Amino acid sequence: MVRSERVGRGALEIGRWGALGLLMTLAFLNYMDRNLILPLLGSIGRDLHLEEDRLGAFATGFHIVYGASAPLVGRLADVWPRKRILLVAVAGWSVVTATSGLAAGFLSLLVFRALTGLGEGGYFPTALSLIGDLFPKELRGRAIALHGACTTLGGSAGYAIGGAMGQRFG
Repeated sequence: MVRSERVGRGALEIGRWGALGLLMTLAFLNYMDRNLILPLLGSIGRDLHLEEDRLGAFATGFHIVYGASAPLVGRLADVWPRKRILLVAVAGWSVVTATSGLAAGFLSLLVFRALTGLGEGGYFPTALSLIGDLFPKELRGRAIALHGACTTLGGSAGYAIGGAMGQRFG
């Protein structure tokens, strides 16, 4: 496979490092989103009158769907256009995250969070495949490491921001 120096066409063309910067930003947001809610579970439980077992199921629902969808989407990313899969995954997780505030109880909260796991599960394998397409083997390790650093930083930011939000807004 010939590796391209550019992603996209026309005025929107960016180099491989620009594309990596975009993927790093998405990785940061992906992991921030998944961890943002964890410090807020107590407040959510009180607001929606949920017992701890329901909160545990809600938090686990995301990970089960994420874990099941990631290998499936990874397989799709081997045969379908990766940029299209990435766009669908990011759009899906963004819409579901934005509408999660409409949850009125356990079932709707579980569904919204599970659907978020579906979108986020589509992001990671597709992003790593794109990085493999964009970078030659001499640079691929560095590119994947930079992307991975953003997952850790995003996850940490999620805990911090979630905790600060919970303290400030309840």
